[in-house]
Amino acid sequence: ADGANYNTATTNVSVTVSAPAPTGPTFESTFGGLNPTNVAPNGLTYLMNYAFGGDSSNTPTLPSQDISDPTKLALVAIVRTNDTNVTVVGESVASLADYSNTSNIVPVQGTTNGVPQTYLPTGCERRKYSVNATGDRQFLRLKAIK
Repeated sequence: ADGANYNTATTNVSVTVSAPAPTGPTFESTFGGLNPTNVAPNGLTYLMNYAFGGDSSNTPTLPSQDISDPTKLALVAIVRTNDTNVTVVGESVASLADYSNTSNIVPVQGTTNGVPQTYLPTGCERRKYSVNATGDRQFLRLKAIK
């Protein structure tokens, strides 16, 4: 009720609400964890750096090839384990074109067996991802998922 001294008029209004443009990831203090609501495509570098052990006091180490067994195609990576919002997974295919068809992708589990765990950033471990390299060609990639 508008009372005896007021008249109420209604006008139809059309309102458009647009979300702001993405700004990339934000990190809690000293990269304590990803803000899961704010990782944009332009934040891919930050996501990868964070997933592979980067924080405010060290630089991430890119995965390196392990050539200790000539029958294996293997990558060793420092991966973040203390943040449930970020996971690193291994994937193998016989052809690069197979990555576009998810039914052709074979998951590759990382293992810490026989992999030294020294000189690591807090909340990280070193993992080895490997597939047999005998016979047909194989491709192996590591993927960070948020």
